[in-house]
Amino acid sequence: MNVRPVAAADKAYLLTWTNDSSLWPYILKHRFVNGVEHETFFEQLLTDKAREYFIIQTDDEKPVGLCGLTAIDLINSKAELFIFIADQNLRGKGLGNRAMDFLLDYAFHRLFLHKLSLRVLCDNIQAITLYKNKGFQVDGVLRDDFRTENGFKNVQIMSLIKEHK
Repeated sequence: MNVRPVAAADKAYLLTWTNDSSLWPYILKHRFVNGVEHETFFEQLLTDKAREYFIIQTDDEKPVGLCGLTAIDLINSKAELFIFIADQNLRGKGLGNRAMDFLLDYAFHRLFLHKLSLRVLCDNIQAITLYKNKGFQVDGVLRDDFRTENGFKNVQIMSLIKEHK
């Protein structure tokens, strides 16, 4: 497994994953994106200094997920982190753990950030366990913050301060 920056050739993967409704609870998203919206998003992604996206790929270079930093704020030395494995057959195999190690190293030792935060559904126990194992602490819960087809769900806010890593 390795992690590499998103490239122009990844546009179709991102659109497929973004429009996969089974992934929406993991990426906290609610609707399909059309080609024009995606084209605009992707162009901005490649130039926006407040976002860094990375493809998670298998050893044979097959893209299987996405991770990155958003809301990068160099003045306040913080960013928001996200990670998801799109291929359901590869979840729970350690890819997220290794991608998280990459992101933490990148954020703290390359960008020299002080704080990382994230949002995760409170019932996503596998992800919460990973985040806690990496040193993230719960900052709070946003009650009924994300609507699913089965009703509203709580979203947990977690953060990691560099000194506590």
